[in-house]
Amino acid sequence: MSGKALTAAEILAAQDARREWVNVPEWGGGVYVQAMPGLALDQYEQRLLARRSVGKDGKTAVSLDNARAELVALTACDEGGAPIFTIEQIADLGKKSGAALNRVVAAAQRLNGLNQKDVEQLAKN
Repeated sequence: MSGKALTAAEILAAQDARREWVNVPEWGGGVYVQAMPGLALDQYEQRLLARRSVGKDGKTAVSLDNARAELVALTACDEGGAPIFTIEQIADLGKKSGAALNRVVAAAQRLNGLNQKDVEQLAKN
């Protein structure tokens, strides 16, 4: 074992929200992207699971329509950590450049411990 064994109080008091700047030239600047709290991440994954359907062939499929835009809306924030998008803006955000969204999504996935395998695993379960 390495390091100090933490107490519940120390864990709950820890400031563990990470945030990083992402330059988005397509938008003429950039945005801050932050890690979501555990509950918000669980809720995002639950919404992805709710998009599952079983086709006539018996195979499970997941609609990922606006999944990138939703992740951007949930993680893009101002310098102080306040969200810059609302849930109501997801559809409009989904109309923005895929390359720009991917740049922000990559940071959001990294900060939140998500990757394409996670999405595929959610689709299988």
